[in-house]
Amino acid sequence: MTQRFWFARRSQSHVGKPMWFGSFRPITWEGWSCIAGFLSLMALGLGLWTEASAQGVGGGWMGFAFLTVIGMSLLFVAIRSNGDPDNTAADYKAGKVKNGGGS
Repeated sequence: MTQRFWFARRSQSHVGKPMWFGSFRPITWEGWSCIAGFLSLMALGLGLWTEASAQGVGGGWMGFAFLTVIGMSLLFVAIRSNGDPDNTAADYKAGKVKNGGGS
């Protein structure tokens, strides 16, 4: 069974370099949903911080920081496990690579 990639390299200059957030771009709806999940966790943390501040509770920023770190970690795991290290997003868009294989 071939792997279906959710993310691909942003540009050819990133090929062969370490896999970081900025060097990848989502190419499927699963990739976009991973990013939406990360942003949702950040929004939830911001809501917790705002509510804690409104009630006069100090340290509400810790919930925001915790949820942001958790979301970032999960996004990084998704990129590492479902990212195509050899092809760029432009290759997928141009149809040079079928999603389901690595070359």
